[in-house]
Amino acid sequence: YKDIDGDENSNTMALRSRLWVTGQVNEDWTYTGMFENTQDFSNSTGDDKVELKRAYVDGRVGGIDVHAGRWDEVTFTGNVLDSYIDGVKVSYGDKVQVFGIVGKGAGEHDAVEYMNNSEDRLYVAGVTADMGAVDAYVAYFKTDASTASADDDTLIARDLDKEIWNVGVSYNFAPDFTLAAEYMRGDKDYYDTDKDGWYADLAWKGASADEPGSYGLHVGYFDQSANAYISPTTDGFVDDKVFNHGYKGMVYGASYAFAKNIVGVFNYYDFEDKESGADADTMFTELYFTF
Repeated sequence: YKDIDGDENSNTMALRSRLWVTGQVNEDWTYTGMFENTQDFSNSTGDDKVELKRAYVDGRVGGIDVHAGRWDEVTFTGNVLDSYIDGVKVSYGDKVQVFGIVGKGAGEHDAVEYMNNSEDRLYVAGVTADMGAVDAYVAYFKTDASTASADDDTLIARDLDKEIWNVGVSYNFAPDFTLAAEYMRGDKDYYDTDKDGWYADLAWKGASADEPGSYGLHVGYFDQSANAYISPTTDGFVDDKVFNHGYKGMVYGASYAFAKNIVGVFNYYDFEDKESGADADTMFTELYFTF
């Protein structure tokens, strides 16, 4: 359930069901498929469409891990990229891992503006490091928008060729406490919202589906430029102009495991549009049942 109170008011409620299919191809490869249906309670239609939203294989070639097919690519925190893509991801290493992604847009299967055309291209290269209490990463994103996307007047986001550098770190500085921070910078100046973006979050504990009664709290701050992300993951958008304007503000959240495999999540966003100053106070609640 999502409720927005601000310069524009709205509320929506939906039920999303996902059915996962997994199996073994051989001793080195597995396959995964995910079918999805969404019931939108704000309309009067049946919403009986079931889509194959994800279909991919995982395996190894020599010492390299390979992930290929269609999936929802959430790179690190997702503040730069959270989008369905068709592509290949390769990675190598353990505590220090090098990875690369080559992909294209998943078309109508994605709800975001960018990567909405199958001719749009995405390239990502990065390094992650697990150093015990500290995790760190750095990545480079490059997008190559198709002519169809660049010339489409119906799209909210245009001028989509971007190069973005992204660095981040998280520090488990005390039992049950984690402090995370992230910085991103784009090379283009399409929109009047600077080229830089950053994010910080302090988390205490966290609900776990296999631990009834477990819980967690977090508080964070975003200052996101539209020049420094591709398709960010957040439910606190002021409106759809966020893809052109960027956003900033606080988020406060909590999670609780009501029973085994039943977890509730609540987030309150106090955001504003970086260019227009439009304000939105958003309450976003989710209840997950997994089985």
